[in-house]
Amino acid sequence: MTGGEAHCSDTEGEKFTAWDGYIEGTNISLNPHKEIIQKWRTADFKDSDPDSTIKIEFEETSNGCLMTLTHSEIPEGQPDYHQGWIDNYLEPMKDHFRRSGL
Repeated sequence: MTGGEAHCSDTEGEKFTAWDGYIEGTNISLNPHKEIIQKWRTADFKDSDPDSTIKIEFEETSNGCLMTLTHSEIPEGQPDYHQGWIDNYLEPMKDHFRRSGL
């Protein structure tokens, strides 16, 4: 969907990678159809930097689903990931679901 290789588990506590290993992290909380919380970092983080946190919330709406993504605890000196989420995840995800009829 995004063009980069990804490996993810549906088990809390297990690791994941995305974008050919550029991103890695751990599933912290997986609440089906409600919420995903992950610890997350890129290859650009310093070894001494703590992981950031990704929280994705899903809310059923009359039109389908509202997804809210919050990326917090980003170490100082990291780029603004806001546009990266849009360009590399959200737009490709919308295109994927649109093409698949979901």
